Amino acid sequence: MEGILTGETSPTLQFPMKCHPYIQSIIVGLLLLTAFLPAQDEPHTRQESGLPAIQNYRPEYYQAGPNNHAIARDSRGLLYFANDQGILVFDGGRWRLIRTPGNATVRALCYVNGTLYVGAQDDLGYLAPDARGQLQFVSLKQHVPEAQRDFKGIWEVAAIGDTVFFRSYYAVFRWAGGKMSAWKPETLFHNAYVAGNKFYVREHNLGLKRLEGDSLRRMPGGEKLANETFAALWSRENGRLWGITRFRGVWEYDGAAFRQIPTPADSFLHTSLVFHAALLPGGNIALATHRRGLALLDGAGHLLRVTDRHSGLRSNTLNFVYANPQGGLWVALSNGLARIALPSPFSYFDETTGLDENINALIRHRGRLYAATTLGVFALNSGAQPFPRFEQVEGIAHTAWCFLSLPGRLLAGTHRGILTIDGQKATPVRGIIGVTRLLASAGNAARIYVGHYRGVGVLELLPGGENRFRQIRDVSGYILEMLEDESGLLWVGTRQGLLSVRLDENALSSPETPLPAQIIRYGKNEGLPEKAVRPLRLNNTLRFAAAGRVYRFDPAGRYFFPDTALTLPPGDSLTAILRLQEDAHGNVWLFGKREGQALCALWARQPEGRYRWDETLSNRLADPGDIYTIYPEAGGIVWFGGAEGLLRYDPSVSIAGKQAFFAMIRAVRGLGGDTLFYGGAPTAQTARMEIPYRLNSLRFEYAIPAYEQPEKNEFQVKLEGFDPRWSSWQHETHKEFTRLGAG
Repeated sequence: MEGILTGETSPTLQFPMKCHPYIQSIIVGLLLLTAFLPAQDEPHTRQESGLPAIQNYRPEYYQAGPNNHAIARDSRGLLYFANDQGILVFDGGRWRLIRTPGNATVRALCYVNGTLYVGAQDDLGYLAPDARGQLQFVSLKQHVPEAQRDFKGIWEVAAIGDTVFFRSYYAVFRWAGGKMSAWKPETLFHNAYVAGNKFYVREHNLGLKRLEGDSLRRMPGGEKLANETFAALWSRENGRLWGITRFRGVWEYDGAAFRQIPTPADSFLHTSLVFHAALLPGGNIALATHRRGLALLDGAGHLLRVTDRHSGLRSNTLNFVYANPQGGLWVALSNGLARIALPSPFSYFDETTGLDENINALIRHRGRLYAATTLGVFALNSGAQPFPRFEQVEGIAHTAWCFLSLPGRLLAGTHRGILTIDGQKATPVRGIIGVTRLLASAGNAARIYVGHYRGVGVLELLPGGENRFRQIRDVSGYILEMLEDESGLLWVGTRQGLLSVRLDENALSSPETPLPAQIIRYGKNEGLPEKAVRPLRLNNTLRFAAAGRVYRFDPAGRYFFPDTALTLPPGDSLTAILRLQEDAHGNVWLFGKREGQALCALWARQPEGRYRWDETLSNRLADPGDIYTIYPEAGGIVWFGGAEGLLRYDPSVSIAGKQAFFAMIRAVRGLGGDTLFYGGAPTAQTARMEIPYRLNSLRFEYAIPAYEQPEKNEFQVKLEGFDPRWSSWQHETHKEFTRLGAG
């Protein structure tokens, strides 16, 4: 859109609004997904996925009716929802309600070749911009033959090319070439479909009919499903029809007869009232049900997951499901709308899935994932229904801090001591108050270092299942982390600083207690902050995390230096690194804070041995809260546990390619808001606008149709001829200009 302010003797001044280019002149604050779950998958990929992220939109939020019936998307990426009070439009920043005459209920939408067609109660038509570029409903009812105008309501709208079909119970209408045709049923029309560029409609008590030329003809064998409605109907490459019915599962049509196709999900399909279905990229199927929420099937008919009220949806009654090519599934509910982040590399476990309170440590032992929490130890049951859940290990109902996996046994360090876990049951090993860390000695398989609230001790595993524990002399304080280097030197990180401990091996063979050791304390004089320190191993080299930074140790000079291999982005002096963990590929996963905001990021290991900073992970995440443990697995899965539960990240779930997201001017108003100059839909009339000079204070509203956490979208703004430079990146979706000069 181009505009001018006009004065009595003034030339024109153009003021196009732009957004700073981010990717190929595109502004976007996050990446969105378009891939979907694979039909076949590894056990730890599919079976252990948690709950998806869900954005629920309540009626009071979008300011319209609770019941929504259909969803469509235009070529610009704007979303449209058929609502009880009209057509809702969402651009990622604002909602707008377009009403039909008489505020009729809208039940059907179909976007084709630049036009959104609408089916409503007692009306049918399309949306078109007015002189100001604001979309309005345009009725086609006057084109309906007069004898068919009492059609009550339109329930489906479908299209083949520029030909549009509207289905009511009492007629089917075809809009083509500016003319409306109509067909009347013998009984009642009940659901219409387009499959393989053919139009089909089911007639009650008669079965499926197909439009051939200008005639609706019964399909041979169609009477078999005369009283069964398809939630969706598709065409295979071989021309055969197939679809999912509301109560009787999957059926296929070979041109002569329908036959039922058994699937592993038949029990679910027969009892859930499948109201609508969508075929997804990769062959998966999304089902909107009236009883069980949203379900996903793979191409072989396996039930992959169910997302319902227990998972965070507002309702189990879904009328429609739409897969946005930008990523995510939108569902029309009986009491709102929701966007479900599927497919997504992220899933979550919280109190709904059996995990409550803080998660302090994670470990996989004998193929099973365990979580140490404030309330005890929990094991993941990946086979639980309707979704995987954590179940408490019997015998630990108090705070657990750490794990140690040994051949044949799993140890847990807890507030009350050390316990051994066998499946779902724990038994005490040693009563030590506040065990925070357990470390097996690399040089002695029978020696375990035990960090606790008040220092470090040694647990010796003796023959016959016996054990002996002895405290190390002169080591005190709350233990955060321990590591043993190649020489057998024990590095101990505490809340007050760092120590190195070398045990007296002769004393270990005697009954002496507490154990004597050579202890060196490190602090400010050695270049290390006298604060909490965590030793860690990165690229087979010791590193030390302290005061939000990473340090390396020079043993010759006995001094700590900031690690130049792990650097923050240029100019970033605000990020504090709080947790670090290396994965099997040498990448370093981290959690930190930037100006008080949680940050999950990655130092990606490069072939030449350097690290590349990548915070895409955090850009695509809602605030995860404080993270206390990071657990990367060899297969690529990374778990983040903390105050808000457990986050699972699966990078094998494909991320969509770079998409052409363009910032759009959605409205230009007088500063008081009463005068609308431009309503967001470009037309020849709005391509160049003249605005009276006396109205020289304007408000521009803009948006980008990116819907995964739209609150994270950022914009830069520049009014040419007025602003000397681009603004800073901001989340605001409007900009006001006052006292603009004539031009």
